[in-house]
Amino acid sequence: MPLAAVGAEQLDIILETVTRVWLDLMRDQPTSLDLDEAEINMMLAARLNNLRSSDPLWTQLVSTVARGVESISFDGAHLERRPDLSIFLTGRHPSFPIVVECKLIDRSTSKGADLYCRNGLARFVEGQYAWANREAVMIAYVRDDSTLEAHLTPLLERSMSGNTDPWHTRELPIASPGASLPTASSSHGRPFFYPSEIGGSTPGDIAIWHLWLRGNSPETGDIGQE
Repeated sequence: MPLAAVGAEQLDIILETVTRVWLDLMRDQPTSLDLDEAEINMMLAARLNNLRSSDPLWTQLVSTVARGVESISFDGAHLERRPDLSIFLTGRHPSFPIVVECKLIDRSTSKGADLYCRNGLARFVEGQYAWANREAVMIAYVRDDSTLEAHLTPLLERSMSGNTDPWHTRELPIASPGASLPTASSSHGRPFFYPSEIGGSTPGDIAIWHLWLRGNSPETGDIGQE
């Protein structure tokens, strides 16, 4: 532990595909963004799974996308953790999918970047989700004018400069130069140790890939995209 990292090319395909499916959803059902988070997750997962009948590349890479799959925390203290989406890869053990946590962003209802971190990012840092993985994905369904560059990055930067950083940020969200989409990834420490029966070592940092989606267009890591 931890497992080997998922390849950058595979992650790029996954993020590109999620973005394409989101744009199709917004075209077909433009009011979907007004639904609650669980309903949006359901629609996104259903469309991603439907691709298995029409997209050979997706079928080769992904076996299924599931909602609310039960998982345990790194130490077994929590037995029924349920991340929003789990992307099961064909070439990877089914116990260790790519974990996706989804959050609504709507500052008018107090759902901003702080909640995105407290109820999303923290779950990866604390070892509740993806504790055996080196990467995870966070999706924001953005209902206002919030952007990664203007809202998430400054929040993480302020925390880094404080006496304690609850998000243990090692690297602020940065655009990936090799990706065909302007995705953004941040790096975070994980201050826990694996139980002795699986080695007792530290998990190392985790890379979080941020994908902020909105009604009119995807805002995938809007670093430099203003």
